[in-house]
Amino acid sequence: MSETKFTPGPWHWVGIGDEIYVETEHTKYIASLKQYGYSSEETQEANAHLIVAAPELYDALEYFLNVCPAIDPNGEDAHEKAKAVLAKARGEA
Repeated sequence: MSETKFTPGPWHWVGIGDEIYVETEHTKYIASLKQYGYSSEETQEANAHLIVAAPELYDALEYFLNVCPAIDPNGEDAHEKAKAVLAKARGEA
């Protein structure tokens, strides 16, 4: 696996006015989500939860690749899919 360049987790979010900021304990403002007319507060918070989970999702997918067999009962290669999405997260795809 290639080394990641993204800000390590854990990440959390905080709402200030009509914006949500994603940050870490040591790094402020990894991302900012602003509520616009087409995005409800509920959608904005759901997006924040997904973004905050990104480092842990990345780690879980890497763990999966290391411990699970590559054979998918549906005939699809789960490992290839996992490798592709991790490469995308690293900016390699």
